[in-house]
Amino acid sequence: MAAPGAVGKNERRVIRVYLDNNLLGPNAKEYKAEIEAFQGIEWLVSRRTANELEKAPDIAPKEGLRAAYDAATHLGDDHTVKGFSSVDLGAAGFVTTPLVEDVPHERIFVELREMGLDVMDARHLTVAIHNRCDGFLTTDKKILKRRAKLAAQYHIDVMAPSDLRARLRLERHGGT
Repeated sequence: MAAPGAVGKNERRVIRVYLDNNLLGPNAKEYKAEIEAFQGIEWLVSRRTANELEKAPDIAPKEGLRAAYDAATHLGDDHTVKGFSSVDLGAAGFVTTPLVEDVPHERIFVELREMGLDVMDARHLTVAIHNRCDGFLTTDKKILKRRAKLAAQYHIDVMAPSDLRARLRLERHGGT
């Protein structure tokens, strides 16, 4: 993770970390203590997160997921408007529909797919990379096993909650 830049002698900037869905609300029960221990972190999500929440089958967990989603900071730059489709209805007017791609940066998305990531994982990571998040927090082994390549290629630290906690402890306590 990029070391938090010191603003003053005892001040640090907020670390921006994108939360994968597997660490959102009720999905993160076993990591609750670790996640709550993180201070100075801005938790980030995107509309890609909301897209997945809509698919949650059970009402109770869905409400918990929605509450956690609403509590996080929403990244607005998470798609690309490719153009518009317009239909002339004559005297009735026009109908115009935007043509939208669900990723803000197609090249990054394609590269992540070529690494073997599934569509939604690649979409989440594309949003995090494009928005220059410091980290991407997940328990997804498919993503975690590619962390070195992702860090080298995109300058983002992909980590599990225990990794983030250890790094923060080192940074905040001078390596002790």
